[in-house]
Amino acid sequence: MSLLKQGLAILFCSLAIYSNGQFLPLQSSIKSFFLEPEKGIWMFNYCGIKSNGDSIYLVRAYDNHSQRILIQFAASQNNLIAECDFTESDSLQMIVTNESDERICALLAVLRDSFMQVQLKRENQIERFVVHLYNNQKWNANQCSSQNKIQIFKTNDNEWLKLQVHDDLAVQGEIIERHHLVYSFKGKCKSPVCDEVDIYFVNNELQGKQSQIHFTKADQITVSNCGILFDDHPKFQLKTNIPLECKYWKNNKHQIAIKYPSSEDKDFNKLIQEILLGWTNQVMNFSGPQADVTFSYNYVDVDYYSDDIISGSFWFVEPWTKGTRAYPWSYDLKSGKLINIEDLFIKDVNYEDFMRSKKAELKDQLLFDSNSNAKSFFEQDPFNNITINPQGICLSSQNSPLYGIKKMILPYEVLNLQLKKNPLVKRIINY
Repeated sequence: MSLLKQGLAILFCSLAIYSNGQFLPLQSSIKSFFLEPEKGIWMFNYCGIKSNGDSIYLVRAYDNHSQRILIQFAASQNNLIAECDFTESDSLQMIVTNESDERICALLAVLRDSFMQVQLKRENQIERFVVHLYNNQKWNANQCSSQNKIQIFKTNDNEWLKLQVHDDLAVQGEIIERHHLVYSFKGKCKSPVCDEVDIYFVNNELQGKQSQIHFTKADQITVSNCGILFDDHPKFQLKTNIPLECKYWKNNKHQIAIKYPSSEDKDFNKLIQEILLGWTNQVMNFSGPQADVTFSYNYVDVDYYSDDIISGSFWFVEPWTKGTRAYPWSYDLKSGKLINIEDLFIKDVNYEDFMRSKKAELKDQLLFDSNSNAKSFFEQDPFNNITINPQGICLSSQNSPLYGIKKMILPYEVLNLQLKKNPLVKRIINY
């Protein structure tokens, strides 16, 4: 398609959707092809122009089992329906039928971020066209307040403390002591300047025990009433400040608030925004049983933040998932690529068997003092949310509504013989 025709197609699409009337009957019709649409389906609107000038309206819809595409050519007002099993692939092969349920042709499609390349294949004829995704999601100015931040501190004995402060001065974080055990806490700043924080421990053998964090300097803190973890009152020195960005979307069905870490690296910022914009589009295009406006959002957790490496997780609260859903990621700023944790290990290591064995060992240690119900939940959890931590590979559970999230650290010294000796691994370990 020429650049002129592409421009006309995009302009036509934006004008056509402005009224949204052309797509409402198509959306209503495509729902009828799903067995249980009341449980929720995703719908995306596309439009374009054929080579003969005929306008195309297309709706793509799917649930976790099947996928449908409904095509309407404006000149004839005829509808074609294509279907196949649901797949995560960007390439689709579908059977096309008409309104009389007669097989017409095959549909081959390639999905891209903002458009879809389509081929309709009949016996001796191939019809090609491109349709463009209508995307009405835009960034709205809703920056995080100055209070909203994540800070990571470290002692000379390799003990780490992460502190995240929210808009309402509530705090959460974790302490990782020198033996690599993770102790999560929550609390509240005692004043707007947040130089003193009352905390209480959750999810571990210190459950309910109270402590205090004191900022002795802007870049230094101490932790008091915590003798069970430390012999004295160690000084934690600020290792890094992690800037956060906040955005907000809204339409007549959904409200979405997102939060994410930012960096001076433009490629990293672009990747993170693409992940979250993709998720936002999923939420905005979700049609579920809820009659009221849904509110979706994410938590952000950063386990590693240096000039070279950033690693963490998003925890999504979304209308089709009970509880929260984890999305872990690790990024190498030097290469500009995502890090696959499995690639850190030498080829001779059976990664899956090795990790399964180590998880079992760590679970026995982690769950030693847990109550029976919590122990049962975490014993069954696969701890498959894997990120990079300054002390080792971090394995996180799913988020239990009752017991929260547990983390286990697989120390680098334990992994020494299994890890590659390449520059990336050295940079990770030498943080």
